[in-house]
Amino acid sequence: QIPLQVAVRDRRRASVDLIKVLLEYGHRYKVGEECGRGQLFAISGNNDDSGDCWALNNLIDNACMYREDGPERAEETFQNVCLGFQAAGAFKTQLTVDDMWEYPLLQGALEFGKMEWIARQILDRHMTEADLRRTDGLGRTPLAVAIAMAGSNDNHDPDFINFSVIIERLLDEEQNGSPETASLPITVNGISMLPLHLALQQGVGLDDGSKHIVNAFPGALSIPDTQSKLIPCLLAAVGDQARVETIFGLMIMRPNLIATLCR
Repeated sequence: QIPLQVAVRDRRRASVDLIKVLLEYGHRYKVGEECGRGQLFAISGNNDDSGDCWALNNLIDNACMYREDGPERAEETFQNVCLGFQAAGAFKTQLTVDDMWEYPLLQGALEFGKMEWIARQILDRHMTEADLRRTDGLGRTPLAVAIAMAGSNDNHDPDFINFSVIIERLLDEEQNGSPETASLPITVNGISMLPLHLALQQGVGLDDGSKHIVNAFPGALSIPDTQSKLIPCLLAAVGDQARVETIFGLMIMRPNLIATLCR
């Protein structure tokens, strides 16, 4: 096992300072990079791919275990998992050790977290207008990451986190969200697109979160995607993830577009 896993599993000694030093050490010396995943996701200690030995999973489990304990221990394990999210994001975006703690915590939590209560706590603490507009090393805002995760639950058990709820909160002004971010273009692989276009390309249906994007910025329904030149109700019909209910639902939201399409 790598030192990080040993420290995380010894719950009596997994202090914030120690975890931070081990994360920096692993990042600096590229621990776990030989398997292309990094120390937080490298499998060690067994021969299967269950992920049970992932250090990040151990950090999350510790935070859950001490959630109801005394406030000091609960806060310490919560801070440890926050460090893990930032380190995971720094590894993915290839930040240097000097810059790794600059990785936006919101993006890290949404991409690498799996428990909704952890995501909610981080959203409660880090949802200023600046946080919601801040981009990571891949040019992604928190909304862009939430959309990507809603379209692919590879890192999350849907029983634990509902990204439709997360997207709604990010856009809900009454919950300190920013509806304006639904109208801000997102750069993906060098291509600029609106959040609704990204959601439809990712196969995010209306009930999966797209309806919240439309509610925040209804004008997107009539704006063509910059790459395909298709308006959203047509863009939703493209690809293997196309769903009739999404196409029909988008058309119902802007009925006047139907007459335009029939010309």
